[in-house]
Amino acid sequence: MIYEFKYSVNYRDVDQHRFLRSDSLVSLLQEAAILHSELVGFDADYMFKHNVAWMLNRFALVIHDYPFLRDEITIKTWSRGLKSFKAFRDFEVFNKDKLIANATSYWFFIDTRRKRVTKVPEEVQKMYGYHDISTDISIDDSEPPHLEDFFMDKQQVIRYSDIDSNGHLNNVIYLNMLEDTLKGHGIMKKIKEYYISFKKEITYDLVSINVSIMQADQNRYFFHFNKEEEIYAEGVVNLF
Repeated sequence: MIYEFKYSVNYRDVDQHRFLRSDSLVSLLQEAAILHSELVGFDADYMFKHNVAWMLNRFALVIHDYPFLRDEITIKTWSRGLKSFKAFRDFEVFNKDKLIANATSYWFFIDTRRKRVTKVPEEVQKMYGYHDISTDISIDDSEPPHLEDFFMDKQQVIRYSDIDSNGHLNNVIYLNMLEDTLKGHGIMKKIKEYYISFKKEITYDLVSINVSIMQADQNRYFFHFNKEEEIYAEGVVNLF
């Protein structure tokens, strides 16, 4: 099934110019995915009972236009397939009839007791079904620059409220911290494209995480989330 989620852009979601923030958009995509999972039966009770969870491994987002305060947007999301221990989920976002954003994501199915990937059971595959509809966004890993080449950074404190029910940094907070780092270096343009690959969990006991960025060209930046030489996530962002 294709799940639809309608939402009126709230005051807490917008920037100083009253446009939806990019991290708010990702939060809404996350909520749509959760609501879809709950609808098909893969809810928090199921995960707790069977000691399983989905863990995001890669995520790519393209924003064509930013909605304004009180605009009513529609988010569509669907499973594009489940195989072995992997799953693909895509998204489209509309403002009225205009496509304003789309995204694709790659998830691992996790045994939460062993903290290891495990095969998606047939029962779960049947819950979601799949739609062979692609957003045509690339989600393949590319070779990032070496850490020593990153010359702009900002130390980000990990707040208790940043940690989700899986015990690690919520996926939305990565974009929040990245954008804060960009703005902290005077890079004020809005995000057009965002790709992130998660390498290692960021937990509350790390206390802080360093966000390092490197300019590739006028509107393109590579980034790392790192603690000294340890890389926790990496990716690339393109700006308008």
